[in-house]
Amino acid sequence: QHQAITYSSTLAEPHYVLGVLYMKTMKRAEAKKHFETFLQLGQPYLRSYLDQARFSLSILAGCLPGE
Repeated sequence: QHQAITYSSTLAEPHYVLGVLYMKTMKRAEAKKHFETFLQLGQPYLRSYLDQARFSLSILAGCLPGE
């Protein structure tokens, strides 16, 4: 996923995958960063994934200090 992002910074999908992976490994700040980037880059055909990313961010907002 990192290699794909390095190759093209406008790809949305790798950011979603990294967000999920970081969330599962409790690296919340990294997950938040990738979900936010995914939301900026995601196209309408990714609607269900965009909704899931928004939901994940709402969960993270309750977990991260100062948010």
